[in-house]
Amino acid sequence: MKTFKSDYLKYSKSGYFDLNGIETIKYEEIEKRVNVKISDIEKIVNETKYKTEAAIIRSKKSKSFIIGKDKNRVNIPTKLIYGSEIIHSHPNGTSFSAEDIVETITFGGKQITAFNDEYLYVFKNNVKDDIKFIDTFNSVLSSTEVTLLKKVNNGTITKSQMDFSINHKVWLELSKMIRGFDYEAYSISR
Repeated sequence: MKTFKSDYLKYSKSGYFDLNGIETIKYEEIEKRVNVKISDIEKIVNETKYKTEAAIIRSKKSKSFIIGKDKNRVNIPTKLIYGSEIIHSHPNGTSFSAEDIVETITFGGKQITAFNDEYLYVFKNNVKDDIKFIDTFNSVLSSTEVTLLKKVNNGTITKSQMDFSINHKVWLELSKMIRGFDYEAYSISR
């Protein structure tokens, strides 16, 4: 495994960057630990083989399955988000996009999970003040970008490492600052 100067990233076996310091969870324990059905993960993987994003949206009334058009996006109709639990693949290995989190909060989703073959990211939405969230998010994103760009400029990390880790770092920081913003990240072992 090739390690970089960075204190939080290194290449993993599949070429993604590892996020050092996150808890490892056994694949078989996912259902018990994070309220995600392994059968949903396997359905998404079997249908897409990580070539595109896909999502399963569960609510009290229904279950929907949507396949995206590429590796970086799946369009989930906002009317399906309220009160739902969403699980979707992130073939590129990154944590949630800003759109994933903002839409979950804005449209009242209960939980969103993203995964690939190495990582599992979980956001449980109990945010009560979405205006405070947006203000704090913009501030944290700006300061995180500045910090990481300095590391890129001085050669401590690469631009690819920055792009891979920025959202994860933002979500970790917001989980410390905003009540009800519950973000977790796990490395998956098989």
